[in-house]
Amino acid sequence: MILSIIKIMTMSIKRNIKTILKLLQRKKVTKADIVLLSPNQRLVRKKVIITGGNRGLGFAMAKKFTDEGAEVLITGRDEEKLEKAAKEIGCKYMQYDVTDFTHMDEFIKEADDLLGGANVLVNNAGISLHEGTIMDVHYEQFDKQIETNLKGRGRQAQGHGRYGGQ
Repeated sequence: MILSIIKIMTMSIKRNIKTILKLLQRKKVTKADIVLLSPNQRLVRKKVIITGGNRGLGFAMAKKFTDEGAEVLITGRDEEKLEKAAKEIGCKYMQYDVTDFTHMDEFIKEADDLLGGANVLVNNAGISLHEGTIMDVHYEQFDKQIETNLKGRGRQAQGHGRYGGQ
């Protein structure tokens, strides 16, 4: 019985490999050389707010956007890290926690004023508490992730849609 199953699986794998090889022979393969473009000021006159901009993807985007000529404001919860990142990037910063819904309108107005009219929001702030598996997630941790990753981003988008760039 086991030998029969192994034989069937082997035949199936061989058949799939043959099919893939036939498809590859029929299709032209296009080779793409992807290169990094040097900064060319594509974002001049753009005023960008990046939530969670003091590290990771937010930091990298802020750096690239600044290199491309945008005026950038990064936000996050840790003012010390924000200040350090802003100096390295060459941008402005503002301490703000995207789960602070009570002060969101004030934040949007202040950020907008600081940039002189923000016209781009990069809703990057997010958390992952790295619990291991789904079975290790506690309700409190799950709620904290939902507050930041879902509600925080949704309310930021709503708020900037209502008040941003005015």
